[in-house]
Amino acid sequence: ARGRWGEDNLRRVVHLAGLTEGVHVDVQPTWTVDGRAVRPDLVLHLAADEVVIVDAKAPMDAFQRAVTAQQRDEAVRHGKEHASALRAHIRDLGRKPYAAAVPNALDFVVLYLPYEGAIDLAHEHDKDLFDFAIGNKVHLATPHTLIALLNTVALGWQQRQLAESAQRIVELGTRLYDRIGVVAGHVAGVGKQIGGLAGPLAGPL
Repeated sequence: ARGRWGEDNLRRVVHLAGLTEGVHVDVQPTWTVDGRAVRPDLVLHLAADEVVIVDAKAPMDAFQRAVTAQQRDEAVRHGKEHASALRAHIRDLGRKPYAAAVPNALDFVVLYLPYEGAIDLAHEHDKDLFDFAIGNKVHLATPHTLIALLNTVALGWQQRQLAESAQRIVELGTRLYDRIGVVAGHVAGVGKQIGGLAGPLAGPL
């Protein structure tokens, strides 16, 4: 149920950024590589026809126990468990063949954590966590950092649409110019024919 909540939370962030499912993002698509099913939580399509893989299955149980703990030593213990669980999940993500399975996928994964303090708590108990994540080609993101990424993607799509619209206008303008030239040629030809008929009619009867 908590994993499902994380996925729904991810969808909400996507919608806040103005992206559309089935157009800019695909939710839980499935590919097969070497007989193994690969199913990321989110595939984010960039305007440059590349895609970013987003995983929303970060372990949050120990984090929730840590922030609700009544005793300091209990909070510390659960904080360490959270850091350890997050490191293990990062290691597993780094081993998944996303880049090989998903066409045009960039060679890293964004791990989405739905709580802003989840990364800070893990880093408090594991000072090398960020370096470990980068070494495994995993980028950690909270709602604020993810929506910044999604807004950047949305801006890229807007610029691409503007560029495509401008190109379309140029194409239509060129086509219209060519057609006006053809019509003008026909009009000139009709004018010459009329002029040729007018000459004999203007002579003596």
